[in-house]
Amino acid sequence: MKRIVAFLIVVAFGSSALSSCATVFKGGQSAARLVGVKRGEAVEVFKDGVSMPLETRGEEQFVKLPAQTSHIVTVKYKGQEKKLQATQVLGGGWLILDILVGALVGIIVDAATGNWNEFTDLMVETPSSAK
Repeated sequence: MKRIVAFLIVVAFGSSALSSCATVFKGGQSAARLVGVKRGEAVEVFKDGVSMPLETRGEEQFVKLPAQTSHIVTVKYKGQEKKLQATQVLGGGWLILDILVGALVGIIVDAATGNWNEFTDLMVETPSSAK
């Protein structure tokens, strides 16, 4: 009986500790893919005049932005400057994970902070315009 109670306590503690999965595992930033920009190509992304950090995954580049709201960014690429909107969408995987962990607290925290949001792709250069 003591083992069962101990197991249930561990499960309850684990569920509450892992609640708000997006906040715990991803944090307050999300990455938007820069469509048409390949690894190693020079690109700069600015939000309100501040240069945003870029990261490379495989052959693609991404810009990291705060996940709480949508953003209008300025992209400088191949001598051109474009204003693009990174629109936030609900990262369904985080919601499902919060539900599976069974923590209403996690759902509330992730929804309030906006940390479960992901961004739509930024169309820097469409495939038809790439040369």
